[in-house]
Amino acid sequence: MSINVSKNIDTLHILCPYCSSPYTASMEAEYDYSGESEETGRWGEEITIEVYCDNCKKLVYKKTY
Repeated sequence: MSINVSKNIDTLHILCPYCSSPYTASMEAEYDYSGESEETGRWGEEITIEVYCDNCKKLVYKKTY
């Protein structure tokens, strides 16, 4: 039995669950913005962050504050 290991083992990519395309820079920026709680929803307003795949255009992430 042989296991094929990629040479880029130190590089991780977020993949679209629908088409398996890696997140683009703009998708990663939107995802990163959703984790910055001090910038999103700090005045009590409800904010929804949605990330759509640039390849297949499906919703891959949604977060509401």
